[in-house]
Amino acid sequence: MKEISLIKKRLREARENSKLTRPQVAEKINIPRATIEGWEMTGSLPRLDKAKILSELYNVSLDYIVCKTDNPEVNKETPKDNSKINK
Repeated sequence: MKEISLIKKRLREARENSKLTRPQVAEKINIPRATIEGWEMTGSLPRLDKAKILSELYNVSLDYIVCKTDNPEVNKETPKDNSKINK
């Protein structure tokens, strides 16, 4: 439950840091404003495809949004670490 609260907080902060309102985000990604409010405030979370779109719109890493890192910076140069797959 703590992680869900952190995801919601990061979504809100990333939007605010991008100087975007909920209605602006809703219009840009073609979803209802109430959906954005739900992701930031109530029980629902965005699907992975929408989270990816939000991370690109807010210019933060998807790993940051989903609490895999505390670094919001997008680093496109980092090679993927597949060492944990199939272990």
